Amino acid sequence: MYYLDCPSTVTVSPSSGPFKAGDELTCGSDGDPELRYEWTSHDEVVATGRTVTLTAGWFEFVCRVYGHPTKYCYEKKVISGTVVGKRTLLFICPMDIAMSAVTSLFLPYLLSL
Repeated sequence: MYYLDCPSTVTVSPSSGPFKAGDELTCGSDGDPELRYEWTSHDEVVATGRTVTLTAGWFEFVCRVYGHPTKYCYEKKVISGTVVGKRTLLFICPMDIAMSAVTSLFLPYLLSL
């Protein structure tokens, strides 16, 4: 069996809501079978491993998947949204972009839900 040394794609599932507090997001990737997963929020590590648990309110997570231990390589996926009761808005961005514009546009609406 042939494995890639470095991840080339990253997926987060489920990729759409609705979400409620306690739901888990799962990060997946191709690559070496010894991939390392890391979830961050605002540059702070919040979980290591493939899953992160949602709590109520706004969230923005980055799932980084690191490849072969002798090579420094990784891919990432940014996922943002909110958990409000049974209604959820979800934003998934394949690139590293600031979500401040999205937050400032949608936050008043999200707080009104």
